[in-house]
Amino acid sequence: MNTLLRAATLAALLSMTGCISYNVTGPVGTPPHPASVTSPRTAQIADVVVSAPGIDEATRTTISRSLTSQLGQYVEKGGYFKAISEYPTRLDEQDVLLKFDMTSLKGRRAPHPGYFPGALLTLTLWIWVNGPIYVDSFDVAGDLVIVDRNGSELARAKDQVKLERNVGLYGREYWAPTMGSKQLNQLVTELMDTATVQLAKR
Repeated sequence: MNTLLRAATLAALLSMTGCISYNVTGPVGTPPHPASVTSPRTAQIADVVVSAPGIDEATRTTISRSLTSQLGQYVEKGGYFKAISEYPTRLDEQDVLLKFDMTSLKGRRAPHPGYFPGALLTLTLWIWVNGPIYVDSFDVAGDLVIVDRNGSELARAKDQVKLERNVGLYGREYWAPTMGSKQLNQLVTELMDTATVQLAKR
């Protein structure tokens, strides 16, 4: 009980600081399922563009480098293409370039509006019965354009994943928050699935 009491006390102290906003940057992780179709083409991942607002240039560059590396691994593990090449390898006639643009990477954790009154009125019973302590919210969005070596568009996808959830003391997200990585994985999966299906029709 002492461990749980300390955790609850810490949660209360953190809540007093107000909400915390951050950029969702992964880890993107692995594809939840194999590609529905494997293209016979070789693909290359362009440097990820981070056009999400409210991010300074240095942070944009850091996020871009991280996501470019992560997405290369994701696409390769998903089996979307026959092979993956890296710049400066020259694209052959049938090869394609994947151009990601992350237009929103918002993550936020705020105290649940019922937490303080609930905990006080129930003499902390609210906490022990897993009443919500935080509210996590995510808004991640992006575009994916697949082009040939001449820059001609072959496929395009656009998607957004928004989620708001309560976090209680006994939930995994309280003790080991994933910081929006699941939502980023979902976004990338939807972009890849949509764009590669279009590509297969070319």
